[in-house]
Amino acid sequence: MGRLQAVIGRLRGLPEAPANKAQHLNIVDRKTPRSGRREVVLWDCKVTPECGQHEAFCQLSGQNTPSFQAILPYACLALFMVTLLLSISISHDQTGTFGKFATGLRELIGGPSDFRSAPAGPTLTATVTCPLTYRTHISSTFKTVVAPAWRTAIDRCRLKCDQQSLCWAFGWSPGTNDCTLMHRYINMTNSPGEGRAFLVCEKVDVRVFGPGDAPLYQAFEFLEQAGAEKDVGADISIYAVGSSSLVWMTWIDQLHLVLRRLGYRLPLVPPRAAGGQFYAQEVPRCDDTKYFEHLPTTRLGRIGWSSWDFSFEGWEGCSNGVRNIEGHNIKCQHGPGCAFSNEIVLASSIAEDASVSDITLLATWFNDDQQWSSHYKCLNGRKTKQHDLGLISIRCLLRTIRSIHARSPRTWVLVMGKYPQSYQHITFKYLTALNKRIKVAVESEPRTLFIDYYIPNAKEGDFFQVAHSGHPNCRGSSIMAQAVVRRLFQEKVLARTIRHAGLDNTWLLKQNCRELDVASCHSSGFCWIDPMDGLCKTYSPGTHEFHTVCKGTVCGMHGLG
Repeated sequence: MGRLQAVIGRLRGLPEAPANKAQHLNIVDRKTPRSGRREVVLWDCKVTPECGQHEAFCQLSGQNTPSFQAILPYACLALFMVTLLLSISISHDQTGTFGKFATGLRELIGGPSDFRSAPAGPTLTATVTCPLTYRTHISSTFKTVVAPAWRTAIDRCRLKCDQQSLCWAFGWSPGTNDCTLMHRYINMTNSPGEGRAFLVCEKVDVRVFGPGDAPLYQAFEFLEQAGAEKDVGADISIYAVGSSSLVWMTWIDQLHLVLRRLGYRLPLVPPRAAGGQFYAQEVPRCDDTKYFEHLPTTRLGRIGWSSWDFSFEGWEGCSNGVRNIEGHNIKCQHGPGCAFSNEIVLASSIAEDASVSDITLLATWFNDDQQWSSHYKCLNGRKTKQHDLGLISIRCLLRTIRSIHARSPRTWVLVMGKYPQSYQHITFKYLTALNKRIKVAVESEPRTLFIDYYIPNAKEGDFFQVAHSGHPNCRGSSIMAQAVVRRLFQEKVLARTIRHAGLDNTWLLKQNCRELDVASCHSSGFCWIDPMDGLCKTYSPGTHEFHTVCKGTVCGMHGLG
């Protein structure tokens, strides 16, 4: 009967299955209407010496049905075997034997009575398509009842192709669940070869990472989720506004690198209205500087400025050199002590540039509570409580957020939490409470998130710069960048994030880097995975001195080196 099943399978136009899978394939096929069995074009592949093992020189064929000449010998053989079995059964029939044979034969090949009485089965209305960043070949579509396992298998194929810059397409077989990467893929037709039913997905934008670039994260280095706003391969444009953290620290550039390695594209936001620059100015060298320093990310960074310097239309509301905010008179000038700049900055111009972005990061309020360092000169020497300064921060942040959303409701606004600028960089209770107040206030706005994180203090490790005192170094900046990605994943903005073992200090303070697995290595503030060899190593705090990356209103695309 095994041979008979194989022959009948050929008659019905099905690919011949291995003996140990024949029964399974026939069971599946009986549940599928004949009209939906071969709605897949045939994909011809032949292995060529230049492709190497498991690579194929692949092209599409327009053939989708076996020729009559090809099946004629099998049809004659099947007819002979059926006739032979039938004659034997009739001549030696015992009670009910022939009836059982006829019933079994009908079950095997299907008969008119079966089609009349059997349920119609599921309707094949869902088109199986290729994942994002891949296009389905024009002749390679088919319909089926979409099963989660099929979608998972297709996504797994995409992942394999993503990991190889020279993979330009992949083929997936629903029958065998095989995935074949197409290196040196050429879209042609009518090529000789062995025909098989495949879904062919062509990479829309073949991204080739240079030899010195950090490659895409490996599958074991990240987590994925379905239903995210930004699927893998999507464009994510980033714009940042803030004080010295954008020009003296590397966190925004490290964020760019992480998103790029997760598979996202980061088109540049043109700094047209408010001005800005593409690179940091003076930062320490990090272990991974060569991977991110050349990546342009638009930012408007002003050293020593506070939240009120970005949230008004120039000197709007100023009278006699001061402006009243939440009952406090603040001097109408920029910089530390409000004594260094009369530059006119319009909140509407910031909003105009931010409106082009998918994500705008705000780090404008980091200096608000530091007025003690200038003896409260911005407040005309009047000592002001931390609680009152927090009210001013909330007021100015909300003005900036609402200004951006008035121009672009779709833009996500991310307010960065404040790191400690205190003795030994200890996160005191007042800072924890302040971050919570800011979070509650800003997250009441639509599409606005607060990015919270913890940077270890001086007793726990070296996480702050020597070059620019009070600013996190390479390690601290990495913690901030990963916190952004993690929160966007939690809110289902991103489909992919870095895999972590845990987020508490137990993991953050681990220093035995060479003994850690991938997830634990990502979780540690002391460690990183070197993309060149995939090993978990100690991530240094960076150099004590800074080097100049770029200076000027709008720096060139390659900085100054």
